[in-house]
Amino acid sequence: MPSSIQRKVDSDNDAFDLFTTNTNSKTFTIGVDDSDQTYKISTGSNIATNNALTISDTRAISLTGAAASSFSTSSGALTLQGAGGINIASSGVMTTVKG
Repeated sequence: MPSSIQRKVDSDNDAFDLFTTNTNSKTFTIGVDDSDQTYKISTGSNIATNNALTISDTRAISLTGAAASSFSTSSGALTLQGAGGINIASSGVMTTVKG
């Protein structure tokens, strides 16, 4: 099957583009989940599940990694600023902040 892009509106009224790769037939979706009015980038063919990036209608952002992940810059500073503070947590392992 060749790589493809399909524009879809599903039975839940979600509007999204479905990308399928030729190699390994992997699928990714980008679009709007109508149930919670969010813009999402997901793995798989369902925009409502396996979300890697979610942006709400209030511009809240959620990044979700299902494996070890990295957030870095190759040049300049990486700034993390929160109006209500910054929470850093881990599940059952030590958290290290290097400076």
